[in-house]
Amino acid sequence: MRHAQLVEPALQPYAQMWLDAARLAGEVRPAVSLQSIIWGVLEHDIHHGSEISTTLGVHGLPVVEMDD
Repeated sequence: MRHAQLVEPALQPYAQMWLDAARLAGEVRPAVSLQSIIWGVLEHDIHHGSEISTTLGVHGLPVVEMDD
């Protein structure tokens, strides 16, 4: 299962809450879109996955595969 398939359903229940909070605060639209949040989480995980792979590789250990 792809990471986004796990993350998006987990964040979806909060989407309406964020929209309601923005409306109550007088914002016309949310400051950050749900897609932007999901992309940020993916970038964060990819960054740390590559750090782990580099460290493992330096020590001659099998690296983390970043494919499907």
